[in-house]
This record gives sequence, structure tokens and C-alpha cells, in this order.
Amino acid sequence: MSSTELAWRVGVTVRTGFAEYRAANPPAILLTTTLPRAVLQCLFFTLLGRAIGGPDGARFAYVGAVALILTLATMASIGDVPMLEKWSGTFYRLQGGVLRPATTFFLRALPWVAEAVVSALLCIVIVGPATGQGALTVTLLAAFPLYAVMAVTAAAAGAAVAA
Repeated sequence: MSSTELAWRVGVTVRTGFAEYRAANPPAILLTTTLPRAVLQCLFFTLLGRAIGGPDGARFAYVGAVALILTLATMASIGDVPMLEKWSGTFYRLQGGVLRPATTFFLRALPWVAEAVVSALLCIVIVGPATGQGALTVTLLAAFPLYAVMAVTAAAAGAAVAA
């Protein structure tokens, strides 16, 4: 298979993943429920940390809550990608395809990884300043690539559990 053909197959698979994601999460739902829920959960855990441990507890909970928010899309929702094939009875078609099923699932799961990264970023830039964690917000933005790596590894774990 040539690199051009492989690039075409990867592109089609990624577009299919985004089409599945948009069907399950229309933009109106994403903007009015999914992303606000992530921000409010992060805010709740940060305020809970402040109530229990004071300012140090709030800092600790804020960092952990941002990491926890990644699991909403990666560990909980990403399992739908392989399950759609099972429910539809089409997994055998993936096994006969050029791309391996694991590669197909990884490429089709990219929108959920993107949702996790956007949710974490929103939590950092909204919850941090709202709770008086301005200096920590700057530090977390500088360390944001670590959260992106966490999103990818959590997605891999979620996909492995679903498989």
C-alpha cells in the first residue's frame, strides 16, 4: 500500500470518527451541557478542597480536578467507539479491512481525546482565576502538554477496557 493510499484511509477513518462524535454530541449539547459540566465539576472539587484543606487543599484539588476531568471523555465515553461496531454487528468487516481494528478505533477515538483536552484547558483557564489560583493557572498552562499526554494515555486505557 502506498503512503498516499494510507493517508487517504487514515483521513477517511478520522472523518468517520468526527462524524460519529458529532452525531452523539451535537454542538449545542457540547456547548450547553458537556463542557459546562466539566468546568462545574472542576470548580466543585476545587471548592471542596478549599473547604477541607484551606488554600493548600484548594491548590491540590485544583490540579487533581483538572486531571480528573480528562476521564469524562476518555475513560467513560471512548468505550462507545468499539461498542458501536459490536452493537451494529460490523466488527467482522473491520477485521477484513486494510487498517487493523485497533488502528481504526484509535483514529476514530481522536474526537473524544480532543474533547478531553479542551475540557481540561477550559477548567484551567476558568476555574483557576475564579478560585484565586492565578499563579497556579499560569503554571498549569505551562505544563499543559503533560495533561495532553494524560488524555492520550487515559484514552488508551479506556479503549482497552472497552475492548
